[in-house]
Amino acid sequence: MTNQQIQPVNKGIRLINCLVDLVVISILTTVLVALTQQPVELLLFGCSFIYYWLLESLSGKTIGKLLTKTTVVDGHGQRPNKARILLRTVLRFYPFDTLSFLFGKAGAHDVLSKTYLKADQA
Repeated sequence: MTNQQIQPVNKGIRLINCLVDLVVISILTTVLVALTQQPVELLLFGCSFIYYWLLESLSGKTIGKLLTKTTVVDGHGQRPNKARILLRTVLRFYPFDTLSFLFGKAGAHDVLSKTYLKADQA
């Protein structure tokens, strides 16, 4: 499978993924702030980073992707290696990543890491 054969999911599914993941990350961060009394900004960044990198590198899925039955893949339709997922995760914190969805089919974290979000096979 090449990247021309990978049919990316639509922006509505991606929005659902994003919203679900934000809720999960917010809950994790809130619990950690209550337990540790550390600054919310630090814990929010740490939770977000670990959440995306760990889940996507282990399974190609976050909680949002589990619910929408989507998976992160590389240009060959395979699970990306941990280094590519690390790059994808770092790029999520690029200030214009969210805006990049308005001007293209994928976000900067997909394009620059050469990863895709595809629907799982039924």
